[in-house]
Amino acid sequence: MLEENRLESRIRIKLQGLEKNHNIRILYACEAGSRAWGISSPNSDYDVRFVYTHQENWYLQLYEGKDVIEYTCEENRLELNGWDIKKTLKLLNKSNPSLFEWLQSPITYCIDEVFFNQLIDLTSKAFSPDIALYHYLNIAKQNNKLLMKKPTTKGYLATLKPIISCQWIIQHRNIPPFGDRMLFFHYIEDNLIEDQIELLLKKKQVGVKQFSSYLLDNYICITLERIENCLKKPIKNSYHLTDQLTKLFISTVKGF
Repeated sequence: MLEENRLESRIRIKLQGLEKNHNIRILYACEAGSRAWGISSPNSDYDVRFVYTHQENWYLQLYEGKDVIEYTCEENRLELNGWDIKKTLKLLNKSNPSLFEWLQSPITYCIDEVFFNQLIDLTSKAFSPDIALYHYLNIAKQNNKLLMKKPTTKGYLATLKPIISCQWIIQHRNIPPFGDRMLFFHYIEDNLIEDQIELLLKKKQVGVKQFSSYLLDNYICITLERIENCLKKPIKNSYHLTDQLTKLFISTVKGF
């Protein structure tokens, strides 16, 4: 616990350093990896995602600058990836599922309450179930292909998480929850599959990398097929929140 607190303190210090070095203000920073799900191992990385803004003059350049900031430190198992506010709001207008996940993270390192609350108010309006369903299904299928070539604990979890999101969207037609370990069991009706998932999570948390389960392989294939059968043609996003997001962009940048 002391080591974890020390690393979290370093993360906040590093974020402050990025603000100074890049002349930005970080509006929101969170944990987005296995730690957010409560299934990290002692050697798991810290996957930090953040949203930031530059000062107003930066956006008045003839040629826009880079809209992402990345930093990696292997020694501290630390990976930071940040999006500029303009990029963030454009992606929200496109119903980008990754952003919805970040905003639900149970572990946060920095929050501008005014910006965050306004952003949250817009997320339910921006969310498109059909776009998200396609997104998560494609991720699940891609990860499953890798899993079949090389079965690992990380690979199984990377396949199961988007499958859970698909199942949630099909049932509820709203934003799937993020960062709750119990979601892995939410749609499981077979005790044998439930036992395999429990075993998978335990092995992941103690640092075991190699793992294989024909029961989970079969469950994944059957579930992916069921999800495919529920697909509709994605509705083209109308970008109906452009005016509201533009106002949020202007007020946030001017407030720097």
